[in-house]
Amino acid sequence: RMTVVEGWFSGRSFPSVPNPEELSPLVRDLLKLNGSMNSKAFLVDEPTGVTTFVGSRTECALLVMLRKLGFDYNQVREETLPNQVKLFGFTSARKMSSVLLKDPSNPGTLRLFNKGAADWVLKKSVALLNEDGSTTPMNEGKLAEMLDVVTSMAKRGLRCICLSYKDFPEHDSSRP
Repeated sequence: RMTVVEGWFSGRSFPSVPNPEELSPLVRDLLKLNGSMNSKAFLVDEPTGVTTFVGSRTECALLVMLRKLGFDYNQVREETLPNQVKLFGFTSARKMSSVLLKDPSNPGTLRLFNKGAADWVLKKSVALLNEDGSTTPMNEGKLAEMLDVVTSMAKRGLRCICLSYKDFPEHDSSRP
């Protein structure tokens, strides 16, 4: 069964799932929305105390991580579903899945959350999110550094995924 065993969150490496207070409220919120909404998987808590994974093992591992961070992904889905514009399932061609949400805290804005193969997502990224909400441009040096982090994890047999987001105006005359 797959679990999140370590991670790199907004500029910091963690040897295990961080405690909620170790992540900024912004990072926790982004993880909550991406992990809950960019997924069709769910967890079944059996009377025996065992949790059964239904759906993608990777998505289920993220749902377990959300629980450890104090989130109820079912509640998040229920509250956020009215703002969901479209769910784009995982494809091997794109090597990622995405969900497009209206951002209720920023009317007129859509936020696209992505989850996928770390090397693919990183190569499409234009910046890295810092804990304070600022960003660092994804230049060649930063990309190489991040790919080294991914390679180091992969060499230890870990499946590496990357979560990202991008904001768009809800109405854009240049878009069909």
